Amino acid sequence: KWLKRVSRDPVFSHITPRSKEIATLKTHPPTVPVDSIVTTRSYAPLFMLVAPETDGVVSIQSQTALQYPRYTTISNGHLDVLLSNEAVTLVMQFLQQYKI
Repeated sequence: KWLKRVSRDPVFSHITPRSKEIATLKTHPPTVPVDSIVTTRSYAPLFMLVAPETDGVVSIQSQTALQYPRYTTISNGHLDVLLSNEAVTLVMQFLQQYKI
């Protein structure tokens, strides 16, 4: 909800917990394999006092809200996950496993 106040970008209206898109994902899981990388490190010490279970942007609870993905946790922040060798390896393994 607070995302809508921070940015007018329409993408934020699609990723809120009560959005139509998220509701559809909860009731109609995809028929293809889904892996999800959960990031756990925050670089914002003051934010950690308010919401300790976060990657600095998204709560771990939100990152793991869906029942069907295979979750893998890595110790990276939200904004640097794609620079992580571990994340790149996980994505490559997923693509190779399903021959994508």
